[in-house]
Amino acid sequence: MRLNRYIYALRHDFRIPLGPGRFLKRFVYSYLIEAGERVFLIDSGTAGAEEKIFSYLEEIGRSPDRIDTLFLTHAHPDHIGAAGVIRTVSGCRVAASGLEKRWIENVELQKKERPVPGFDSLVAGPVSVDHALYGGERFVIGEELALEVISTPGHSPGSLSFYLSPERALFSGDAVLMPGQLPVYTDAAAVIATIGKLQAFPEIELLLSSWDQPHRGVEVKEVLNKSRRYLFRIQAEVDRATVTMPSPEPMELCRRMVKALQLPPAAVNPLIARAFLSHLSGGIS
Repeated sequence: MRLNRYIYALRHDFRIPLGPGRFLKRFVYSYLIEAGERVFLIDSGTAGAEEKIFSYLEEIGRSPDRIDTLFLTHAHPDHIGAAGVIRTVSGCRVAASGLEKRWIENVELQKKERPVPGFDSLVAGPVSVDHALYGGERFVIGEELALEVISTPGHSPGSLSFYLSPERALFSGDAVLMPGQLPVYTDAAAVIATIGKLQAFPEIELLLSSWDQPHRGVEVKEVLNKSRRYLFRIQAEVDRATVTMPSPEPMELCRRMVKALQLPPAAVNPLIARAFLSHLSGGIS
């Protein structure tokens, strides 16, 4: 899907196995930026997503070797799964968080430290990081285009967003949590601080999330407001649940929260529990 004269959005559908014959349907977006003869890619999608990316490049008259740099918003499987194959085929450089570099270059370590159902089906292998990013970096990617790196932690410690000027397009990765979406983050306070940072950003014409459809213009402000309200609702539900659970057992808290937020039963798992637990240590205000 072409969003403007430079940016294309590609949706990758995938499934997370939950048990025999049971799957959780998910999707993730990656984005192409066409800058003259070069192409820049934001996130790779899961293992196998390279086929759709390469096919789309062919449709717009570009070959994989035109990919200059693959920018990764963070290290999770649905964002780096096809990165190694894309790097091998295209010869592109890879730019990613210095805080999450070890999980990108050593996916077995990530699998051990953050086990996800079906990890091996989501990630084709590791990839070397050429540029370690921490926020504040700026890449001139064409005569008219520049990409600014923004530190947006919370979903993960090293999560990054990328701002394309002069198009006023923000590639936010998984930083913006929308109502009804699965709460997957490591630090509630950092998530709300990131939303505040994005709300204070001078101008965002295009909000390009990994979990949500693209939003434009006046929609952007409302999306960020909805995200903020959802996070405060989660905080309120955690506070309510812990009145009768002063020292909550993680999975029991998760079960209560999933019921209160009307999330799917598959949300009762350690990753989601970790998000709710992060509301206990000071929470958000």
